[in-house]
Amino acid sequence: SILPLVRVCEMAVRNLSPLPVLAVAASVALLVFFFQQPYSATLKSSVSRASRTMPTVVGMRASGISPICPQNSLGRVFMGQKLGPRKDTTQRMTMSATVANEESKEVGLARVGPNTLIQTVGALKDRYGNEEAADLLKRAGFEYLADDLPTSMVQEMNFHNLLKGLKPQIGDEELSQILFAAGSGTAQYLLKVRIPGFFQELVKILPRKPALQLLLFAIGKAGAWTFRGSGEYYTVDTANGVDIHVSVKYPSLPLVSNFYRGVFDYLIHTLVDKDMPVVPDTSIKGDLIDCNIMCKLEY
Repeated sequence: SILPLVRVCEMAVRNLSPLPVLAVAASVALLVFFFQQPYSATLKSSVSRASRTMPTVVGMRASGISPICPQNSLGRVFMGQKLGPRKDTTQRMTMSATVANEESKEVGLARVGPNTLIQTVGALKDRYGNEEAADLLKRAGFEYLADDLPTSMVQEMNFHNLLKGLKPQIGDEELSQILFAAGSGTAQYLLKVRIPGFFQELVKILPRKPALQLLLFAIGKAGAWTFRGSGEYYTVDTANGVDIHVSVKYPSLPLVSNFYRGVFDYLIHTLVDKDMPVVPDTSIKGDLIDCNIMCKLEY
């Protein structure tokens, strides 16, 4: 059990001992190791899905959201349904996506984690049911996602183009809620599969500011590559907290920020402070969509 070590760290924090520095360094190293494991390895873990609660108002935190892991030892499982053998979807994914601009070859061809698609499809099915969700996906040009989910990194263009295909059908508000729930589900996946339990316990016992800074630093060093694609991830310390920036470079919709907000909202409220205000502020800066998530320490 890691509890004795956690207790030692807690005592050290209270006594201002240098031991927390070593514990933090070890935890970050361990987190880096876990985050750098290929998705093909981490997705082999079996993660059960309990339930997903959709936020009723954009900006509210979702609760009760469990992760989706599309593969286990018995075969690929989604929403409690066992799926058939995996098909080759490479051609369909390419057809569903816009070819990257020749002047920016990295844009669109960069990869993001499969949970961008897995969790978005899951949120759609929770909201509309399997049949209607499948119809929405078909009309968006992503029919295969109804029963053939990815198990490894995917091209970022597929995620963003899926949103463009869904927006005319369900509107901005519904899509924003879908994306927030998808981001929260992704955070649950990270807590269950990719972020070590010891690191989670350590963050919980630290004061709020160092806990927040440590969590965001570790994500930047070891996990940002799974969601930033061709864009950028960075944080800025403010007088009243920390601003998290996820800048999306691939041409997308500003409401994509709801996905990233859902991820950080859930992680921060679970590990740092359940009441900390997490306020979104999305803006367009040149060719970037800047998803600014403001975390306020004083409230």
